[in-house]
Amino acid sequence: MTNGTHVHAGTGTRALVLVFLAAIIEGFDLQAAGVAVPKLVSAFGLSPSQLGVFLSSATFGLVLGALCGGVIADRFGRRNGLALSLVVFGLFSIGTAFSDTFEHLVAMRFLTGVGLG
Repeated sequence: MTNGTHVHAGTGTRALVLVFLAAIIEGFDLQAAGVAVPKLVSAFGLSPSQLGVFLSSATFGLVLGALCGGVIADRFGRRNGLALSLVVFGLFSIGTAFSDTFEHLVAMRFLTGVGLG
């Protein structure tokens, strides 16, 4: 007990494991987009400039998500912030799979990036 609060053994370890798993998911997501490029080029008929927009859209979303994530964590708690982040990431990752236009694909990747941030 420190300053009237209880410190539970394993709480820090559990948080570290969750953050590590989130980082693995982020890395997998960013790599999966690169692996999907040949199929996307043929399915959507993407030009090189469109391909650049697609590949960078998640990174731009990640920047926005990182900027907002600190505020959300301060206001609602880190656990709630992480849970919200994973829900946003998951929903828009699934949405990416159902994209039928280039614009929708970029929007879903951007919002997936927001969740990653």
